[in-house]
Amino acid sequence: MKLFGRKTLHDAIPFGQFSAERLHRLLRQDILSSIKRLKTLAQSEEAPTFMNTILELESIKSHANRYYDVYAAQTSVTTKNSFSAIADRVNGLLARYEKSLYVPEIFARIEKVYKSSDPNLLTEEDEALILYYYNLYVKEGINLSLVQRKKLAIYEKELHKLGEKYTNNLVKIQDSTMKIRSPEHLQGVSKYFLNVAKRDARKNAYDGYLFKVNDNAYKEILKYCDNRLIRERVCQIHWNSEQNKYLKSNEQIAKRMLTLRQKIAHLHNHKNFSDLTLAFNSVPNFTQLNDIFMKVKKELAPRMKKLYTELENFAYQKDGIEDFSHWDFDYYLHQLKIKKFGLDEQKISEFFPLEHVQNEMFKILKSMFGITFKRTRVPVYHKDVIPYRVFKGKEELGLVYFDLLARPDKDLVPFCLSMNDSLTSKKPHAIVSCQINPPNKDIPSLLSYDDVQTLFHEVGHMLHMMFSKVPYSSLAGFNVSKDFEEVPSLFLEKMVEDPEIFVRLSKHYKTKRPLSKKLVKFVNRFNKMEKLVDVFSTLRYSLLDANFHRSNLIDVKNFNKFEKTVLKDLELFSRPVGSNYLSNFEHLFNISHEGSYYSYLWADIIQEDLWAQFKRNGKRLNRKMANRLVENIFSKGGAVSEMEQIKRFKNGRELSLAPFLKSIRMP
Repeated sequence: MKLFGRKTLHDAIPFGQFSAERLHRLLRQDILSSIKRLKTLAQSEEAPTFMNTILELESIKSHANRYYDVYAAQTSVTTKNSFSAIADRVNGLLARYEKSLYVPEIFARIEKVYKSSDPNLLTEEDEALILYYYNLYVKEGINLSLVQRKKLAIYEKELHKLGEKYTNNLVKIQDSTMKIRSPEHLQGVSKYFLNVAKRDARKNAYDGYLFKVNDNAYKEILKYCDNRLIRERVCQIHWNSEQNKYLKSNEQIAKRMLTLRQKIAHLHNHKNFSDLTLAFNSVPNFTQLNDIFMKVKKELAPRMKKLYTELENFAYQKDGIEDFSHWDFDYYLHQLKIKKFGLDEQKISEFFPLEHVQNEMFKILKSMFGITFKRTRVPVYHKDVIPYRVFKGKEELGLVYFDLLARPDKDLVPFCLSMNDSLTSKKPHAIVSCQINPPNKDIPSLLSYDDVQTLFHEVGHMLHMMFSKVPYSSLAGFNVSKDFEEVPSLFLEKMVEDPEIFVRLSKHYKTKRPLSKKLVKFVNRFNKMEKLVDVFSTLRYSLLDANFHRSNLIDVKNFNKFEKTVLKDLELFSRPVGSNYLSNFEHLFNISHEGSYYSYLWADIIQEDLWAQFKRNGKRLNRKMANRLVENIFSKGGAVSEMEQIKRFKNGRELSLAPFLKSIRMP
């Protein structure tokens, strides 16, 4: 079977050689033929077996996904192209496919296989695939009564519409513009952001600077802009629901969505939506999760209060700030790091030109995992994209497209996209997308410390795919429990903190010298401070998420008061007037992290424990330990329970919280 009717080099997608209409026709053919196969399966009178039911479903799914993966790739890499025009028709086809997929007749066959299969006749992967399909149908509510399924459909339809409206409101906020006439008001902001703002101002016939208040501009201004009034202005646009009609609307939308989720949980016979979510994740139960929350909170709260007091005093001594506020925190944290460590993060980026960082990353991955990257010539969707074939020894693992430079029509959020099912070879093909500032005539593309970490993070997802040895695509790569999928990516991200690795990645674009040992030591110290702040933020959002989805919302009359109660001992300063988390928390209301925001914290705990095993066995670039990691975790996907994967890697020992708690203690 060939994509677009012909064989391509390395089975690569022939980007640029097909139209949106042609893709839609081919996708439609595959979806309709898959629907026909599903109807045949549903009507089959043959006794259900692993072969004729579970493997048939896996085959149908793979066939249906072939051209959808191509469509997903085309629409993910840019916010504006001709493929977006077929979105409604594609979504209509997917709805028809799912209507034929999730039917009681097929679930009855799955359930019989689930309850009657003989483990002695199945592999570990076979058993996992049966469980995957059983849980998939249970989550969709196919095991419910007809009346319950109708209610579920009504609730989910309303949730989908509300989620889209919530996100559209946030998009409108981020499309809000802020005009600033004089560059004097923007002291501290990077040249890259100033150039973008100047360009956008010219497009709108404005003599000055025009900022879109998206997440990137919000973070840039709060962290680097010396003008306090500008920082406050951006913060109010982002957070004040009393002044912003879109945030006010989102507050009501979020309340309704939380109520609907509780109703869905009750249909599934769970007390609350949080318990429903945890039933399909790797955390054993909420009691254990809440115990982790409290231990991390006990460790974090006094340290963050100490840091806050230090920042408050520093702001007063430096600039006479007497009313230290939300819009001051990031700015003075940055200024304090400069004072304490003599480091300006904007200057540090001069040591990380993209070409050097990427080449050294390849060498580091070869030392640790034995993999190599070889550039290849296959069609790409943009001139900035560079494709590589990935090898381990003579074995070809797959193909990866590195799309690392920022551009106006590109999604702001870095990602790693799998295109495994669309390829006849079944070797993983992936896109690694980042938002690194492009070069100009005088300066090469330079990475901030965050950019370096983000690159390693997304490559971690890519390796999770490349190392997979699972024969079923539904269980391969990062097709794992939602709260485990970030573990490999955070593990790779952690590599950047190692002094030896960090020095190797650095090479000043002018002097060609690496960072000095003294600078590396300072960078590691302020990164400790940064991690403290990041974990503190993650804990706060995780607690809010858990409590939003565990409470009887009918009894909650004042959500601002509710939020303050949940965040007791974790509220360092007064929030902007009129602000609340309900209005601006997209991860909970349209990015599929509802009830599982804790996943970031949980994955961080796991990766710290994994790294602790490397430390116990010598240096971090330890090929023997890396092979164990691949054998027991990176290659297993969802074919083995995640907690079992950890136990196997640790030679039977359970997950430990101690390494994580140690990682958030200031030196």
